[in-house]
Amino acid sequence: MQLKKKEIIISIDGLEEKEAELVGIILGDGHLNPLTYGIVITCGETDWEYIHKYIPNLIEAIFLKKPKFSYLRRNGLAIQCMLYSKDAFSYLKKAFNIKSGKRRNMKIPRRFFKNEKLLKSCIKGMIDTDGGIYRHHVKSVQIVFYNSDLVLINSLKKAFNKLGYNPKLTREKRGRFHLDLFTEDSKKYYKEIGFSNPKNYIKFRYWLKNKRVPNNSEIKNEIARAEIRTRAPALARQDTGHIANIMHI
Repeated sequence: MQLKKKEIIISIDGLEEKEAELVGIILGDGHLNPLTYGIVITCGETDWEYIHKYIPNLIEAIFLKKPKFSYLRRNGLAIQCMLYSKDAFSYLKKAFNIKSGKRRNMKIPRRFFKNEKLLKSCIKGMIDTDGGIYRHHVKSVQIVFYNSDLVLINSLKKAFNKLGYNPKLTREKRGRFHLDLFTEDSKKYYKEIGFSNPKNYIKFRYWLKNKRVPNNSEIKNEIARAEIRTRAPALARQDTGHIANIMHI
């Protein structure tokens, strides 16, 4: 079934959970650009399949519009997935109170706290973009969410607490924060929430099997196998300038 919200046609099959995950993705590593009415999400090269396949499919499932891509050199390759739509932009701002422009004082929408499924979907989007899997001790693991916005960090902490997790909040130098889930909570997260980003899924599965968290170079072959399903078609859709830039990697 489909539903028309103003000028946006939206599929309503599982819509709310898809929207909640997209909101989490934007809160994690995206922003709304008020000058271009752009929904912009940024990931790194190891997130290739996630940002070229999963996120675009999510956006298209919600708005029935295909996003575009841009490639930037920013301490490595930064990949941006962008949808320019005034209607989609306005809908996200109004429905979920996402601030546009500079990222600060962001929060998980209040209404997600009233629905466990929506809260989990939003958290998943945040962890898959601005979170990661890291070693805690020799054979233990932790899921870490990094951000410089203390309001957003506290909002995520509140969400985890509501779901029965026990996260630890740490402040680093230069005003950066991170929120940690340690081994038992990490296993609980894997079972109850999970990952949509292949990189995080591969890392956690590796830890479950080997009791050691691999670095990206160790799992590059598995990541590459995931990437290859989308890499060539994605490049083919870009103009020659974008192809030339990305082929330098």
